[in-house]
Amino acid sequence: MKVIDDFLPADYFKAIQTYIMDVRNPWLFAPGVAYVKKDDNGIYNNSLTDFYFIHDVYHNLQIHDQRLYQMMGAMLNEYLKAICLIRSRCIMYTNVGTMLHHDPHTDMPYTHKALILYINTCDGGTEFPDGTKVESIANRALIFDGSEHHNSTTTTNQKRRVILSCNYIDGEVIANKGKYGQETFPPPVEERIDAGTQW
Repeated sequence: MKVIDDFLPADYFKAIQTYIMDVRNPWLFAPGVAYVKKDDNGIYNNSLTDFYFIHDVYHNLQIHDQRLYQMMGAMLNEYLKAICLIRSRCIMYTNVGTMLHHDPHTDMPYTHKALILYINTCDGGTEFPDGTKVESIANRALIFDGSEHHNSTTTTNQKRRVILSCNYIDGEVIANKGKYGQETFPPPVEERIDAGTQW
């Protein structure tokens, strides 16, 4: 796990932050944060406060926000050294009047890198089973193995908590894939590594 403050140059981060936080941006309602089954009957968390909002950037080989995808190019190439982008999206947790700690989850079932770029500063953050909490500080990057359990929180001192999330493969993951017990990555990731993703 790496935590990097002032991850992007100030002007570059400000452009991304301004675009994502624009009130005209569309957000999709997601009725469950982690979709963790709560009992043996397969019932999911049905709390009235278990929800969040998503703004898709890239998913299932489709670009959903061309402008933000292009803005992220230098970040992916120069700062993350990404070989293959698996998924990218903006996530927004609204203030529900109390600090909620969502259920732990994994992003993907195979070893890969996950980036959380905190877009605004608030009292929320990202938590791990060992008790580590990474606080939401604007332009702070959290980079970790997205197959490891982690959980999000809401915020109580801002109207919303916003992050940019990227799941990707880099050279380190490729070099160590045998160490992780993986001979290949699930398609279409392997195909896109061979092809070389262009941003």
